[in-house]
Amino acid sequence: MDLHVENKEKLSSNDESVQASNDWSIVSKYSAAHHGYYDDPSLKYFVAKLSRRSPILHRGYWVRAQAVDYVIKWFQSIVEKRDIKDSQILILGAGFNTIPQKYKHTKIRFFEVDLPSVVSRKIAILKEKWNILFPGTDYVSDSDKELRSSHFTIICSDLRKTGELQATLERLGLRKDVPTLIVSEVVLAYLHEKESTDVVNWTGSYFTNAAFFIYEQICPEDPFGQIMCSHFIAQNAALLTIQKRPHVEDHRKRFLSAGWDKAVCATTEEFYWDCIDASEKERISKLEPFDEHEVWIDLLKHYIIAIGLKGEMSLKPGDLGFCERRDIYKDSPVLGTSVKPCKIRRYNFSSAIVSDQVLVIGGFGSKGKQHGRCGDVVSWSRSTNNVTEVALNFDPKLVACVGHTSFAFEASNGQARIIVFGGRSSPLKPIQGTRVLFYDSSKNTMTLERTILVEPEARWRHGMCADASRNLLYISGGLVQDKVFDDVWQLSVDDFRWQKVHRSPALERFSHSMTYWEGKLVIAGGMNSSAELLGDVLLLDLFTKNVEILTHISPIFGHKSLIHDDFLYIIGGIVKNSDFRGVFSINLQTGVIREVRIQEIMTSIFLTYGFEVVEEDCGFLLFGGGGHCFSFGTHFNNNSVFVSKNLLNS
Repeated sequence: MDLHVENKEKLSSNDESVQASNDWSIVSKYSAAHHGYYDDPSLKYFVAKLSRRSPILHRGYWVRAQAVDYVIKWFQSIVEKRDIKDSQILILGAGFNTIPQKYKHTKIRFFEVDLPSVVSRKIAILKEKWNILFPGTDYVSDSDKELRSSHFTIICSDLRKTGELQATLERLGLRKDVPTLIVSEVVLAYLHEKESTDVVNWTGSYFTNAAFFIYEQICPEDPFGQIMCSHFIAQNAALLTIQKRPHVEDHRKRFLSAGWDKAVCATTEEFYWDCIDASEKERISKLEPFDEHEVWIDLLKHYIIAIGLKGEMSLKPGDLGFCERRDIYKDSPVLGTSVKPCKIRRYNFSSAIVSDQVLVIGGFGSKGKQHGRCGDVVSWSRSTNNVTEVALNFDPKLVACVGHTSFAFEASNGQARIIVFGGRSSPLKPIQGTRVLFYDSSKNTMTLERTILVEPEARWRHGMCADASRNLLYISGGLVQDKVFDDVWQLSVDDFRWQKVHRSPALERFSHSMTYWEGKLVIAGGMNSSAELLGDVLLLDLFTKNVEILTHISPIFGHKSLIHDDFLYIIGGIVKNSDFRGVFSINLQTGVIREVRIQEIMTSIFLTYGFEVVEEDCGFLLFGGGGHCFSFGTHFNNNSVFVSKNLLNS
């Protein structure tokens, strides 16, 4: 029988499905290691063959490994600084993790606990590969339920039976009085609330000098969280604790009420910004093509690093290098708006307005059961919600892209010239040239007038806006592969000539927004080449070329913006270290900022990225959007959300 991990069919019981998640997880960890995200040579002995995972999965397991290593090294540094002879790490629900192998040259003693079917397979592999994994050492094992050595002990036990677990561990040498780190890496989340809290209570009362590290899912109620929880339910491995412990503060309170002296808890996003070196982030960014930035940061918001501290392990908050921040928008007013079903099921597309029609161009979408880039243009009626495919007389590959932008210069009788710029067919294949298209609504046809193949350089995730009264179009920023642009270009639609308007390091960004206002370009937010989120709102004067900062908001990207009556509305997107999902309203004359959460965005599973927004008489309409949510599946927003400008500014 092959003892290594292979793909298995979905199992019937929750326990068996949770154990099967170990198999899926170890294959993902090995794929990430194989592609250079971290060094862990022991993983290959627990996997039958390499199965390549996606870049977003690699990043997810990389940041998880970063968090585990960070806490273990912190624990190790305390032991070494105090010249402590005896210390131990207890790993709960260890699965096929390789922590003892990675730290085999330390003086720390490791104890692993898991259920019988996992432990028996792991012990069989350990026996076969012992001289490779732990050279120069011996082990004792009389069954497939227990193995012990001077450095490492593994047992099978049920975490729900803490009395039996304690007795077995004590028999094998676990001590209550030496510095101890307990590790729960996505384990307690699968237990019922009382069962997981019993484990926290037991460790809090048993150990006198310990730290308890928990890494698991949080925030089940927001759009991404609902998708995440639905995925685990579909896999018959429901997250049984998350509804009772949904937020960071809930984990802190549990530690403090369970005998732990202190607790340091934060989201993985906070850990990512605070504790991972910029050089390491840059290294990761160069390993493989990647263009799921909004989903990546949203994923980080949905995992917690929670550490309970007791005895000599207690420390001042912040000494670990990260701490929970209060979400400054937590108490922002909540605005109820209207939600309607929407037939636009795609994201990272572009749109252009012609009369009542919204032309939806390209993007990543759903056709039946198939997902992929959409090489089409559809006309969506806002009044009837009808969607009609536009007949194209050009190669659909010209619009089969994501990350592009478009604008309609409308003529009379429902005819318009559509300018489409940028985009990509893959992270390595930008779409070259500016596509000038002619749309006739009476015939529902679109023709290619010309393609402008000279400057600017191809790119995606750039900003676009227009001064329609002068037939001028502007683009700014964007990226191509590992280059982020810091320039602004102007296209005259009268003679189809591009010219560079300005270039400045202050303008380097992508996934920002740009709008035209009284001879100025208003550029807000985005991400720069160092993968830092930006919160500045800039004004670029098109005549003087002067760039000034109007104001700052929390760093944000992946959003959209509109200007109406001297108010800038920044809509949706991902806000750094916050679960804010709504609208920033900024008075461009005074710089006064107001922020409003949108109830329907938070509750109707409307992901606030990859969408488009159009202005209506008394508000604006958000439609489309979504993303590939880690391993939880691809989500397309099913609704449009209408937001009233009057309510925003009341």
